[in-house]
Amino acid sequence: MNATCQIVHQSPGRIRLQVPGFKAQPQLGELLLAMILQQPGIVRVQFRPQTESVIIIFDQTRWTPTSLLLALQGNPPIVSSPQKANQPPPEAQPKAEIFPFKTCQLAHAIRGRVRLEAQNIGDDDLAHVLKSFLEQQPGIKRVRFNARAESVIVEYDAIIWDAKSLVTLIRAYNPQPDEFERASSVIKSKQAELSSRPKSEITLAAAALVLSLVGGPAAPLALGFLWFSTRSIFERARHMLLREHKLTVESLDAAAISVLVLQGMFWQVALLNLMLSTAKLIRAKTQEQARRELTDVLDFLTDNAWVKKDGLIISIPVAELSSGTVVYVFPGERIPADGIVLQGKALVDQHMLTGESMPIMKGLGDELFAATVVREGELQLRVTLTGEQTQAARIINLIENAPIFDTRAQDYAQRWANRLVPYSFLGAGILALTGNFAQAAALLVIDYAAGFKVSAPTTIMSAMTKAARYGIFIRGGRHLEQLAVVDAIVFDKTGTLTLGSPEIITINALAENWTEDDILIYAAAAEQCLTHPVAAAVMRTAVARNLPILQRDNFEYQIGQGVSALVNGQVVLVGSYRFLAVSGINFDAVAEHILQQTEARAASPLCIAVDGTLVGLLGLADPIRSEAADVMQTLHARGIRKIVMLTGDRSPVAESVACQLGIEEYVAEVFPADKLDTVQTLQAEGYVVAVIGDGINDSPALAQADVGLAVNGGTALAQETADVVFLQGNLYKLIEAIDIAREAMALVRQNWDIVRIPNTIGLGLAFTGFIGPLGASILSDGAALVAGGNALRPLMHKGQSQEETQ
Repeated sequence: MNATCQIVHQSPGRIRLQVPGFKAQPQLGELLLAMILQQPGIVRVQFRPQTESVIIIFDQTRWTPTSLLLALQGNPPIVSSPQKANQPPPEAQPKAEIFPFKTCQLAHAIRGRVRLEAQNIGDDDLAHVLKSFLEQQPGIKRVRFNARAESVIVEYDAIIWDAKSLVTLIRAYNPQPDEFERASSVIKSKQAELSSRPKSEITLAAAALVLSLVGGPAAPLALGFLWFSTRSIFERARHMLLREHKLTVESLDAAAISVLVLQGMFWQVALLNLMLSTAKLIRAKTQEQARRELTDVLDFLTDNAWVKKDGLIISIPVAELSSGTVVYVFPGERIPADGIVLQGKALVDQHMLTGESMPIMKGLGDELFAATVVREGELQLRVTLTGEQTQAARIINLIENAPIFDTRAQDYAQRWANRLVPYSFLGAGILALTGNFAQAAALLVIDYAAGFKVSAPTTIMSAMTKAARYGIFIRGGRHLEQLAVVDAIVFDKTGTLTLGSPEIITINALAENWTEDDILIYAAAAEQCLTHPVAAAVMRTAVARNLPILQRDNFEYQIGQGVSALVNGQVVLVGSYRFLAVSGINFDAVAEHILQQTEARAASPLCIAVDGTLVGLLGLADPIRSEAADVMQTLHARGIRKIVMLTGDRSPVAESVACQLGIEEYVAEVFPADKLDTVQTLQAEGYVVAVIGDGINDSPALAQADVGLAVNGGTALAQETADVVFLQGNLYKLIEAIDIAREAMALVRQNWDIVRIPNTIGLGLAFTGFIGPLGASILSDGAALVAGGNALRPLMHKGQSQEETQ
């Protein structure tokens, strides 16, 4: 198989590979099939030549996605030919050299320690294989990974290694499939151990409590159970102290247990540890619940779909669906793919995907989404998107890769809690010197950080999952936090405040012997194959008039301005007034008058020049979104202090649109760089700025903004640059996104109070002797559990979306 093939999507037991060149060589299909099926543990293979991809269903006990890919890349298919008749079989071929870490670069280095960045570190399989490889090298002391940052920290013996030699070693490392199998077994055993540890610790702590209460000969046995049940606490404390050189809250529980054990208070230690272990298990379940709410949407991946074959309706796996397939959906069933209704009417429950509280009636031509459920009625739909391309899968993939732990509020709370640790030890030391060991242990049990470490990321995850249900993707916790405090919003006009589908309403010929059709023919020739809405409008009108589309040469497109091309040997310019004026095109009094008339109708002029002469002018009207004016009023009511509209249109058009929407400030005739300047100016004035747009020319401003938002249907670059993406719907999604962000951050602050207040009271009570270790544990862990449960509140809200209330 082509060594440049790569995994473009994976789920348990299933991968989709992109195979460049597969479409151009369809004869390789049978060879590829034979080569893949010769691998053990392959269940099914499906080829898609149109998209140059291969779907492989495999046995998870034998393969991980990465190890399977490397095994396939190491066995290239052989095309038989007379010259190669004596070539050895595929298994005898040399292994392909993949070098997954060849992009490794040095990020930071001090003597004996380096931080390296590599593109594939985020892959669990590759990370563990590299870790195993490095740890086998002499002089390597420790290896740590940061998957989100795609970096690895290596501590080494400076006598044996230096930073440069480590980079060279990692770049040259080429792991083989058997190494992945070993790493996979290690990962699975560690995951099994981690998932079962809390339950085991609870069992051991309970046994220790019973034995310590029995006393007598059972006391030594109780001590043994205590050691095994509390070992993980001491391991975490030792790790933070010796490896991280930090005295953190992990040290408090270990110190409290040590004090109580030294005092012979075994049953108190057992009960305290039982409570700690139970709290830890409940906190883990709380976070798991938030994750489960998200992954529930992916249930449709395992469903079957009903299709008609040879006159019969049969069930086939969803993985076998492709674009254009006609699917039948019956009452109570999940819709297996995104598509368009061909026949039938049905009530469809979309709340898992869009947040709409009531089922929506769907009929001919309506859009359907995978993972939604038909409640009443039957539908036939034509599939448009399948598998990982569907709306539901996009939401899942985006959110699962989003950093949820990177909020300033959490950073502040964590630092605040850690700063209290030395004072807790100081207070406990004073109490211990006076002989009040139980009070000292109670003081050490108080833990501010545990509750916030669970509640903050759970709140962020819950809010992001809720937003995803409403068709809003937020890339990370910090973006959610910024969105909550935005007080200035910059709107791009075209495609954001308007529908982005302009129509030609006037055609004016401005040169002798030029007709409307002539103008459209030359404009369409220059604009063909462009994805801009203006180009689409020109092409629609030309096609509707059955006009020929002439060939163009020497094409050049200037973003936000216009296009130049050579058509029939003539230089054609199509674009804005400014684009043509800068290019030296003269606008006489008649042309200027028609320009003013066009703009008076709130239409944008599109000018056409041929060989230096202005020959025509098109007027394009882009309808304003029906909800736009209401959204502007709602934003002001939400406390947004400044709203600015940016447009490349001339001032009369911009003023007309701004007046209709109630926008007081606008900037006309802007270039992409001008949009960037506007954002920077607002930031310099102290505003927290959000920019919402949809096009390539919005990308610089989106990147500069405190929060960049891209609307549904925008360009891939805009959606890639933006921090928040509206996957569906209209401008009401902006209101919903702001409300969800503000709700989340209010919940984060509320949870901080839920954790902070009881723990502070507990400190005072413990220091004065009113409560012992158990009372302190009840206060501290109880607060953490309440905060963790409270963090799930966004997922419990089943109210109407902003669109439904209108």
